[in-house]
Amino acid sequence: MHSVKCEARFLPIAMMVAAVVLLVFLSGGVAFADDTVAADAMDAEAVGQEQPADDASDSAVADADVPVADGDSAVESEATGGEEPSIAPDAAEPDEAEAETLADGDDQDTGETPEEPAIADGWQEVDGAKYYGQNGEYVRGWLKIDGIWYYFDENTGAMTTGWQKVKNVWYYMDSDGKMTTGWQKVNGTWYYMAKSGAMQTGWLKLEDGTYYMKPGGSMSKGWQKIDDAWYYFANSGRMRTGWLTLDGEKYYLKDNGAAAVGPTTVDGKTYLMRANCKMVQKSGWASYNGKYYYLASDFTLVKGWKQIDGKWYYLKSGGDMATGWLKGTNCWYYMRESGSMATGWQKVSGKWYYFNSNGKMKTGWLKEDGYYYRLGTNGAMLTGWYKVDSTWYYSYKGGKMATDTWIGDYYVMPNGAYSSYSTTYKAGYQNPSQYYQVSSKNVYVDGHGTNFDYVTPSRITRKATRSECVDVFIARAYQYLGTPYMWNYSLQPGVGVDCIGLVYQCAYACGMDLGEFNPYNHYATGPNGWHSHDANNFWNYGSVKHVALADRQRGDILSWNGHVGIYIGNDQMIEATTVSGNVRIASIWAHGVPRGCMRLFV
Repeated sequence: MHSVKCEARFLPIAMMVAAVVLLVFLSGGVAFADDTVAADAMDAEAVGQEQPADDASDSAVADADVPVADGDSAVESEATGGEEPSIAPDAAEPDEAEAETLADGDDQDTGETPEEPAIADGWQEVDGAKYYGQNGEYVRGWLKIDGIWYYFDENTGAMTTGWQKVKNVWYYMDSDGKMTTGWQKVNGTWYYMAKSGAMQTGWLKLEDGTYYMKPGGSMSKGWQKIDDAWYYFANSGRMRTGWLTLDGEKYYLKDNGAAAVGPTTVDGKTYLMRANCKMVQKSGWASYNGKYYYLASDFTLVKGWKQIDGKWYYLKSGGDMATGWLKGTNCWYYMRESGSMATGWQKVSGKWYYFNSNGKMKTGWLKEDGYYYRLGTNGAMLTGWYKVDSTWYYSYKGGKMATDTWIGDYYVMPNGAYSSYSTTYKAGYQNPSQYYQVSSKNVYVDGHGTNFDYVTPSRITRKATRSECVDVFIARAYQYLGTPYMWNYSLQPGVGVDCIGLVYQCAYACGMDLGEFNPYNHYATGPNGWHSHDANNFWNYGSVKHVALADRQRGDILSWNGHVGIYIGNDQMIEATTVSGNVRIASIWAHGVPRGCMRLFV
């Protein structure tokens, strides 16, 4: 019984102690937090780590230990264009609310779940991952700690290592999580990180040289084609310039690093680089891009005149062989399609030219095999009728000058010249000497290299009467009907004429040489310094007979201020006018009363 009473006496005390212990446990009075900071380094090249993709592997050349020349150390130079990483703002301070604490000895159960322990500031390691606490939360994104940048996973807050892509920019964090800058070798491949940590791509200029980082960021080595040009990068990654010899082949890399192609001048000497950038290392002929070059024994390009196998060639300033016309000092040469210099007769674009034994083009008179040929000022051989120093000559189709013979109704003397204009070109009707003369011979106009030298051939015979001349004059006007009106023009039917230009061509049909009133001066400035093309000039200065309107005859030229028309009888005329925009038949009163007439056939 005694023992029972003793146990009964201590039972309430034991129950009170148990209740207090239970209350303390439920209120979180005991904590077992591990606030030790992990210091172990993490492997930067963990298996499965994502990294930037490259579009091509490096050249099959042994990697250098570092992307610099032997003996140099990797330089963490700042790349142009880098930006500081975007840093997430610090986490907001948590609310200063504390959980209610049960009073000592309060053994009542509140029924609430106990709160998680607060996150301490600084480094934390949980399940092998590192975190950084700040203001009661784990940091996410960028954070600079003791002057060093770290990047924490945006979702978990865990410190990252290796390659990280943030806002489409690649960064590389070392095994300690520190953001890297400068040269970094990852899995045997070199990359360059700017001061901002951003991985560099494209051209990279550093103090020790120029590099090219591929789209995936890896450093280029060997040959690389960039924007249609080839570049060469040493094992150190530096871009090469100047002469480069590989496997016996020579290349020249320009100051910008691009491999030269075609003619390339170095130190005053010109070399030929093929399309594959290799220098031509042989003498003699070589071709590039459709052009021919000649190389000397030292593989430089020959320039200027060069005799090869007894033939002369000309190599231009760029080294390419000349073909076609070649301008010399006060002379012309012609280089055949093969490049050889022409001598003797040469047909070019349908015309014949003659070149002396030294290759110079001949002009003027040429005597060959007892025959005379006439070569114009442009060197082309003349045929038909032509005028030399006011004397007319005739050469056959083959170029030989006619002598002591009749050409149609005309006689040429033994020296090839006409004996007399009046007795040779025209017999019978002729104008008085103070007026323009008619002739069965074609008029010649020097167009000075332009198209404004067209002349209607003479269509009258040597014995044509005045009436026949007038008929030919008017017939030519009819052939121009519908031709467009073109101011300052005196060209073929269908091409273009104006009012006085039409008169010129109709007069030429009668062999009438109007002197300075011709298609060329009609278009340009006349020899007297005034513009000798218009109708008023012809009225004032032409060698024509002025007659009253009442005395008009068929074939006369009707005149107004600034306009003329050809009278064809019955108060009708043929004119080139802006009114209709072409050559037409109209009333002589279409422009008011003419001021008078000009008579070509007196």
